[in-house]
Amino acid sequence: MANEKKTDKKVNDKPVAEKKKVVGKWVIKHKGEVEYAAYLLASNGEVLLTSEVYSSVDGAIQGIETIKKNVALDNFELVQDKAKRYFYKLKSSANRLLCVGEVYSTKQSCVKSVESVKRFAESAVLSEKIEEDLTIIEYVPNKNVDEKSALKGKWKIIEDDDTGYFCAQLFASNGELLLSSEYVSSEKAAKSSLQNIRKNALAGNFVIDRDKNKNYVFKLRNEKKSILCIGASYKTLAACQKAVDSTYRFCVTAVADKF
Repeated sequence: MANEKKTDKKVNDKPVAEKKKVVGKWVIKHKGEVEYAAYLLASNGEVLLTSEVYSSVDGAIQGIETIKKNVALDNFELVQDKAKRYFYKLKSSANRLLCVGEVYSTKQSCVKSVESVKRFAESAVLSEKIEEDLTIIEYVPNKNVDEKSALKGKWKIIEDDDTGYFCAQLFASNGELLLSSEYVSSEKAAKSSLQNIRKNALAGNFVIDRDKNKNYVFKLRNEKKSILCIGASYKTLAACQKAVDSTYRFCVTAVADKF
């Protein structure tokens, strides 16, 4: 045809560049005396999750493999704290707490973070460098409590209507929720959790840590440093310490519902 122009150029004569895969990073940080934690970072450096503490670097590395396994199994649980903010927990199939996510102002942001963890966890590269991040503070609460005159807290065993699982919760005298155990499959197990929490609270096994937003959060641990309960987050260390003192005080004075 008269109006056609002949050309030898092919439309696809240049190879199409493969899209570079976005990869995250696992980092092990030295958190305190013989305490190490694994962090999962997105490709932009955002912290997506923090593991429990381990007594050695090798323990933290093994913990990463356990985390990846349970991420693949989708063992996530979304939690709303008393300040109406959201965070997630990652648990093992045996209901052991493995990781706690960062705190978010909306449920949507928290869900988005979970999806990011699923995307990055398996392929993330383990950094060879052990980073120093000595943020864990072992805080001893004020144990000067007059049981006779102090305000009384209350322990309750709560059943989840949707799952039929149970948890133990500690309330202040004004009804504020202070501590909550993990949900377990029976009321008997929840009662056992209550006793374990109370024992470790009275022993003063509290630590305070900081999240990526520089907020302070307290955790109650057992003798092996496994997390039993997580408190709310606070903007100042003093406010977080005050919350620990209050929690300890109500653990001392709390009565239990009849069960």
